[in-house]
Amino acid sequence: MHPFASQLRSAVFAVLIASSAVALVAPLALAQANHPATKPAGRQPKPVEPKPVEPKQVDLIADAIKTLTAEYQDAIKKNSSLPRTKPDYFDNVAAKPPIESVLRALSQRVAQNAQADAYVRLQLVSALPHTIEGALGEEAARLLAVGPELLTVPGSTQPERRDLDKIAQRTKMQDITNVMSQWQTHVQDVEKRNQNAIDYRTELFKRLPVSRNKIDASLEDLRQRVQAGIQSRDYFRAIGSDIRVWAQQSARPAELRQVAQTIKMMSDQLKTTVYETLEFNDQQRRATWRSREVRIDGNASKDLVEFLNARSRGE
Repeated sequence: MHPFASQLRSAVFAVLIASSAVALVAPLALAQANHPATKPAGRQPKPVEPKPVEPKQVDLIADAIKTLTAEYQDAIKKNSSLPRTKPDYFDNVAAKPPIESVLRALSQRVAQNAQADAYVRLQLVSALPHTIEGALGEEAARLLAVGPELLTVPGSTQPERRDLDKIAQRTKMQDITNVMSQWQTHVQDVEKRNQNAIDYRTELFKRLPVSRNKIDASLEDLRQRVQAGIQSRDYFRAIGSDIRVWAQQSARPAELRQVAQTIKMMSDQLKTTVYETLEFNDQQRRATWRSREVRIDGNASKDLVEFLNARSRGE
């Protein structure tokens, strides 16, 4: 049983018994030793200006992870907002780590806590160029749909909806306002904790060059978002724009048909029901949950499928 559902049902039971309102309650130091070369007899070597010693690039990432993790932990400890809402950690840093090192860091979890991991990885994206070209761009595309993990929207899984239905059956009309207040607080908390993971995926998507790998990865990312109950209309529009560019540049007819088939299948089959509002049903004389469906835009997907099929026929 979902933790919130368990707490909420217990609270409702308390209401029924007491007839009261529902209460829900090191950097590594790098040193160089200059050993003078053996001097030929009678010759003086030309003075050479010493080159500045630069820190290992990999240390920039380790330092960033350490600093950003401390920022997250400090904010949680103080119950305050996170200091960064956009990927800007490396914006004002003169030395940036190489793209390969950044991608290596992004390919794995960098913090034990899922939300801290999303916060840190979002900031590491700021070390990447606005467009990751060539083979590195193809490598980056594979990272799009493999994390950070997304939290499911409250009320979007079948077990949770069953528990919430039981709670609704035991909720009196006069208690609905209190129940909804607690429910909305819970939903907003999950949305807040999910934001960095969503922003990470979106920001990485923006930096990828248009390619078949990017399209496949972004459609998988879209599937994960919809299954988690996350509304993704704007994201699908952005994917559609990339697909149209790709279709007119380098796509082969067979590829166009494959992508069209994938989009049609997602449009027809991919949807998630989310319980949204508890309200009193006059006909049934009891409280019931009003739900909404999260899915990709039907009209937009239909237009895109028709466009891809037409392109595959050379039209």
